[in-house]
Amino acid sequence: MLYKTKLTKELIGLIKDGVRVRAQINGDEIIEDAVLNVPTDVSGALFLCHNHINYIGSCAYNKHGYRYSWMFSITPTNVCTEKVSLLEIDGVPVNTIEFFTKPNVLLGGDPEILLESDGKIYESASLDEDKLKTTRDIARDGYQAELHPDAHGCREVMWGKYVASALKLEEKFGFVPVTGAGRWIPQSEFVDLTDASKRFGCVPSSNIYGAKSIDVDAMFYMFRPLGGHIHLGFDKQKVNLAQFVRLLDIFVGNTSVLFDQNDTDLQQERRKNYGRAGEFREKPYGVEYRTLSNFWLKNYVYMSMVYGLARQALALAMQDPKKASDLESLFGAEIEEAINSNDSGLALKNFAILRKFIEEDECWNLDFETHTLNTETLKGFDGFYADRDKFNKLNFHTEAVKMKSTGSRGNGIERTLLAYRPQ
Repeated sequence: MLYKTKLTKELIGLIKDGVRVRAQINGDEIIEDAVLNVPTDVSGALFLCHNHINYIGSCAYNKHGYRYSWMFSITPTNVCTEKVSLLEIDGVPVNTIEFFTKPNVLLGGDPEILLESDGKIYESASLDEDKLKTTRDIARDGYQAELHPDAHGCREVMWGKYVASALKLEEKFGFVPVTGAGRWIPQSEFVDLTDASKRFGCVPSSNIYGAKSIDVDAMFYMFRPLGGHIHLGFDKQKVNLAQFVRLLDIFVGNTSVLFDQNDTDLQQERRKNYGRAGEFREKPYGVEYRTLSNFWLKNYVYMSMVYGLARQALALAMQDPKKASDLESLFGAEIEEAINSNDSGLALKNFAILRKFIEEDECWNLDFETHTLNTETLKGFDGFYADRDKFNKLNFHTEAVKMKSTGSRGNGIERTLLAYRPQ
């Protein structure tokens, strides 16, 4: 957590070299004579108190037009366990507000795609074997192919990596990527597939709710789902993994149902064996969340939304497990039901509960971009959701080519939501 206090004229008057600062973190008292470098406009000065307390007062607007109005920032060394209970400046008590900070997390994924050339879909066995040996980010995965670029902590960089993989698929192998919920393979094609393509590329997932997956024989089952699994790397010692997966369902899985409504019949077929609520694999680096389809590859806004919501769920799981449990208690089986049935109506009701939870808690309002959902971005959510067809019509390959030619990926989810706020 991060603790801040509102900028007031009274506090400005107290700030001077040698002022006595007193704080209690987890009940331990910290007293330090502050050393300040205070400019005349009272903005941008900084001091440290045992590496905990930073003066960051500002009366200015930043480049995005958002007003900063904070005087002191307290960042405990361990944001998961340390709590600030008292702050005094020159004997004057200061009220602090607790905020969730952005957790350190590596973002990755291995979304599955179909291969298309001249309007025809090909099995992944069509990828040239010799070229695959020199390609790290494209692989076969049963009938489907998958993209798995190296992970990174920045969403903008990750989108660039997925774009690079899509362009490489076309330039090096002669195929363009196709997204969707899955494909029924015509029997006339299925009988001619290689055995490797007939087998499922993925082994069964773990499921936090105990559901079992894959109860069909892949050698005869002619549907192939397209997953959009995301990889999240973090310090597992600081997180209850089961709780985090449930939070991923609330933040990411349920919200994705609202936007992933193309090919409803294919979605429902996919979730019979893959992509159900609570599907994950524990990894040495963290967790692989396996509930999503690859819909988020359609455009940068969707990709930044999925990773941004996952990071927000991690912030809650890592920094306030009690508050995370409070959120979980607001739902029964509705989250699981909405995801497994791809029910957008129920998902919207679930989202309304999450929205109220966020809007009533100032912890999410550190600024307007640290967390995907906050008081300001939620003002634009209804407009964004109403305009979802515009984003669903975008095409991953077309977006990749456009970024190559223009060098621009466009806005991410936070700035998109802000742009949809009513005027």
